[in-house]
Amino acid sequence: MKDIVAKCQIVGRGISSALRWMEEFASEEKQRASLAKLKKLNREIKKLERATHLKPAVALFGPSQAGKSFMVGLLAKSSSDEVMYVADDATGKMYDFTDQINPPGGKESTGLVTRFTVERHAGQPADKPIMVKLFSQVDLVKIIAVGFHKNIIEPATCPREQLLGEVEKVLADLRGEMRETPYPEIDEDQIMGIKEYLSMKLGDKYIIRTLDEMSFWERAAEILPYVSWDKRYELLQFIWGKHDFFNDLFILLSRGLSTLNFANMAYVGFDALVPREVSIIDVSRYSEIKESEEEWCRKNARTGVRTKSLEVSAGGKLANIDRTILSALISELVLTLPTNVLEDHSRDFLKNADILDFPGERSADMFKERDFVVKGFEDQLKVFLRGRVSYLFDYYSLNFGISSLCLVLGDGNHEVAQLPHLILEWIHGIHGESPEARARKESDTKMLTGQDYANPLFVILSKFNTAFDKGNAMKKEGYYSIWNGRFDDNFSQAYTKQMTDVWTKKWTDKDSFKNVFILRNPMFSKAYFKNRGGETHVWEEGLKEEFEVMMSYMRESFVTDENVRSLVDKPEACWDDMIQPNHSGIDYMMPYLTPVTDPRIKKKQIEDAVEQVRKIVLNELEQYYVGGNIEVELSKAKKNALQTNLLIGKMISEQRTGKFITALSCPDYVARRVYQEFVNGQFAVQKEVSQVNVSDNQVLVDLLDSYGIQVVPGKTRYEEIISQLKTVTDIDDEKMLLEVIGEAGIDEADLHALAFYDRTKENDPVYQFVNRLVGEWLRHIDSMDSSRLKEEFCIVNPVAFVQVVGVLKDNYERVGLKERLVDALRSQVESYDVSRNQNFELVTRIASSVINQFVFSLGWIWVPVSERPVQKSSGTPIFTPGEEGMDIAQSWRTGLVESFVANVYFKSKVDNKSNLKSMSKLGEIIHSIQED
Repeated sequence: MKDIVAKCQIVGRGISSALRWMEEFASEEKQRASLAKLKKLNREIKKLERATHLKPAVALFGPSQAGKSFMVGLLAKSSSDEVMYVADDATGKMYDFTDQINPPGGKESTGLVTRFTVERHAGQPADKPIMVKLFSQVDLVKIIAVGFHKNIIEPATCPREQLLGEVEKVLADLRGEMRETPYPEIDEDQIMGIKEYLSMKLGDKYIIRTLDEMSFWERAAEILPYVSWDKRYELLQFIWGKHDFFNDLFILLSRGLSTLNFANMAYVGFDALVPREVSIIDVSRYSEIKESEEEWCRKNARTGVRTKSLEVSAGGKLANIDRTILSALISELVLTLPTNVLEDHSRDFLKNADILDFPGERSADMFKERDFVVKGFEDQLKVFLRGRVSYLFDYYSLNFGISSLCLVLGDGNHEVAQLPHLILEWIHGIHGESPEARARKESDTKMLTGQDYANPLFVILSKFNTAFDKGNAMKKEGYYSIWNGRFDDNFSQAYTKQMTDVWTKKWTDKDSFKNVFILRNPMFSKAYFKNRGGETHVWEEGLKEEFEVMMSYMRESFVTDENVRSLVDKPEACWDDMIQPNHSGIDYMMPYLTPVTDPRIKKKQIEDAVEQVRKIVLNELEQYYVGGNIEVELSKAKKNALQTNLLIGKMISEQRTGKFITALSCPDYVARRVYQEFVNGQFAVQKEVSQVNVSDNQVLVDLLDSYGIQVVPGKTRYEEIISQLKTVTDIDDEKMLLEVIGEAGIDEADLHALAFYDRTKENDPVYQFVNRLVGEWLRHIDSMDSSRLKEEFCIVNPVAFVQVVGVLKDNYERVGLKERLVDALRSQVESYDVSRNQNFELVTRIASSVINQFVFSLGWIWVPVSERPVQKSSGTPIFTPGEEGMDIAQSWRTGLVESFVANVYFKSKVDNKSNLKSMSKLGEIIHSIQED
């Protein structure tokens, strides 16, 4: 992975240089959009560099109580061992995971991921061999937000203006709490990461959408790193409706993180897991958070444990922490497998990959908010738990933490509504969004590894013992209904219902999804097999004679069934492995699993993602670069135009163009927010100062007149006033002159205010407002995430979208959008008065209207008709006024394509002598990123 790390660092350094270049040379409005975008790309490249340090992992995921623990026990042990052991290398002791560590009674865990690995980590204390990874404060925000918004229905909605006012007050209060240097546990990137995650997962929720519209996160990023951990909730509480339960829980868990000095990992001993009745992975720990030390110890006296706290090693220091708090803070528990597992060649995949056991997914609890607030503590905690489980799968999926996914499904109807969508998102993210893309991916993977199997998704139909019970209760003619129920109704149909990508039927362009496996537990097959053993382990000796004929008919039915044959690669081998004494079906699966854990596959995934980021960065920077060779620039422009033409053509055929153009427009709320911030900020100060100066002008004019100096307010230049003063006082040194007249009561600032106001773009408040407005509009466009681009507009390659936005940026300069905005808005902006003319709605409508005229025509309506591109189908210029039957979508497509070349010619005519230094620097940055 060293070569990928090097690429990440090259791109990262390039982005850092580009950020400095933007701040020095880019216009204010372009800075706003590009800085935000480059910072986001910088976060992405850092994430990819972190991913290079992660081992490939096989994840077990699915509904709660589906049989994942049983499957872990099969994968993580040698086939010669009866049970799965976890090793304590310090003492040499082995723990039976099922009987000594896993919570009893089929309980779900506390919502953490358990990692099983053969890798030994250096550096952990001998008496604390178990590594636990911890949530951060940022993680807690995401968890509570997802839990609240996914499980609380009919939430109270605070009116927008009231919410804005409350947020402004908290922001003002927290500014007073800021220290000069930031705290180390949280930074701007992490806070903006919250924004990106919540926009992706909860962007349709009123609170999340409204906070985003008021630049909540950008302002939070300026403040929260500088205030202490126990104050941050005051601003963050708006995300979860300011509920006391979540506020208290956030503070309680944050205090636990503070105890561990906000470490991202810690080490514990086996006393954290054994006895399992007080284990940190038992869901019961949640309900004990409020219990006192005395109460908890009395309740658990029979276990022999005498204290609620645990000693933990974090950051090289020992600390004592309440085990119930620690339980809630753990994201991942790392358990070490004995080395003898590697002696079994059927478990060779463990040499390259770890096993991740995810907590089971459950349906959302769906409390009405008015009911939630009166629920008991344990019921309210369920919302937090649901949030944890959802967030964990998202986190590992988004951070390349899952290389292969085993979806474990028990017998029964599909009940967890969100599961099919989570699985589809994972498929699209790691393996391709279409049958054609998946076919290419598998072909490339097979070529890379030299193996025959390349499908990273495994569907495991567990608890297959139930099929025997159903078969025993019916005639052989009815066996097909068993397979129809398990394979089609409960899986294929349930996981593709109402989805455009019917991946179970069309996995590649040539075949269906053929990676379904079956699993049975011999412990629950006693009725059909001769066996010996007790309550916890059995040894099968063969089928009972009275069931041999039934099993023969079931096999024949299974291997010939249409549903089975479309979803199982080798039905005969699959059944035969499962039905063997002391077999479960796992051995049939292993030859399919081992090849897809090849580290080269993960490396290629990260490498492709790095290359994608690099291309986006280059496209962003090339929008600003003007080279000396116009022919080269034209060649690039024509290539980009061709790609964009195909993209818009596809949108038109799918009737998505109108929605796409609308997405590029400026919403009223953006214009209104910018104007409100503007009049409440610098412009308000300027207005106040100008009003004071007007009242004081005559006094100063009279004073100067007494010295024989004639001044007309607003018309006499400052330099002329100084010249007259030098003549009258006979002082040529301006600094000395200002000191002398200052003693006489004439201040330099008053002279500037009295003199002629030479309005430039730099000091014109209307231009300042327009710069902010255009910058925020561009930032709004750039904030569209890749999932929305794919789902709504079929833009699979984000680079194509960058090119479209680049055209908008060049076009608005070419047609003078900012100047048109200034002309349209000047009279209204300058007439704003806090008491008599709060013209928010009018300015908002004018600003949005002008920008959206530009977007819907790409500015071509402001170009003489004779100079516009011609529509091929009609032979008339695009956007011709009054043209009968004008095709707006095709006009927009033509205008976009022709803009690429038009903008090259426009840039070549601009005097770039003053930009020679900036272009030279930008060229060096681009070249550094292009180099491999």
